[in-house]
Amino acid sequence: MRRRKTDYGTIILHWLLVAAFGVAFVSGMRIATEAPERTWINWFDSFLPQNVWVIHMQAAVVLVTVSVAYTIYILRSGLGRRIRLDKVRLRGLVGRGQARRGAANIVLYWIFFVTMLALMGSGGLMYLGYFAGYDMATLHWYGTWVILGFAGLHVLSHLGIGGTSQLLRIFRPTGLLAPPPQLDAVELLTLLRPGYSRNPNLPTRHPPRSMCSQYRGPKMPSGPRILRVAGRRYGAQFPLSHRERLQKNPRREPLEKAELRNREARRSNPIPSSLPQRSPSRAHRSWSQPIGWLSTSY
Repeated sequence: MRRRKTDYGTIILHWLLVAAFGVAFVSGMRIATEAPERTWINWFDSFLPQNVWVIHMQAAVVLVTVSVAYTIYILRSGLGRRIRLDKVRLRGLVGRGQARRGAANIVLYWIFFVTMLALMGSGGLMYLGYFAGYDMATLHWYGTWVILGFAGLHVLSHLGIGGTSQLLRIFRPTGLLAPPPQLDAVELLTLLRPGYSRNPNLPTRHPPRSMCSQYRGPKMPSGPRILRVAGRRYGAQFPLSHRERLQKNPRREPLEKAELRNREARRSNPIPSSLPQRSPSRAHRSWSQPIGWLSTSY
């Protein structure tokens, strides 16, 4: 199985986000113990840190920074197709197999983006003292658990898309590859038009061999050659190709070209056709007279 990898930028931003959210969650749970209706959190009192207000604010700043950096990185690197939610992806939700799993993964991404934006917005408003009431705190509370649920579904989604290789790619960094150009329907139809060439110096119908060799796969024997390869393997004999005949007799090609030139010269030269024809032989005359006599009698 091919070892899948991910670019350095995505890996760094991903783990910074995970670490910052982990700190914000643990510190936020300690802050939530002050609410009278959430006393069950006191069961985890021995695992929760103390004096968490400063840590919680620092984690929030890191989350905002990573979110802005990820947005800029996606726009500048051309990786927007990873998270693009268009009509094709939405139709994939009712599809089958990989199309449905990939579309569901994109929908999960956007649920995460909206929820994270709501978390940062509600936390910032409560910190600044705007709308710092019960409704804003409830939004912040439920948004935290939505993010936790997304983390589990995110792992299961990637596991269904590509198995463990897809999950382990977040630990295998690689360079950022240039994204493929987007498909333009108008340009595609223009390229398919007969006789069109993007470069006027190139032939209109047949591209140069150097251009074709870039997209050509391994060379395989075809046509009569594959029959000769099979013949050499299984003992059968087939006629040689023109190239193989030249390899066995290098002087054959000049002779064939000279004979071809002579044929063309005889066809295009009008002088021999105007000369008197040679008289037939005696045997030919003896056979042609009875045939001519029979043909004239009828």
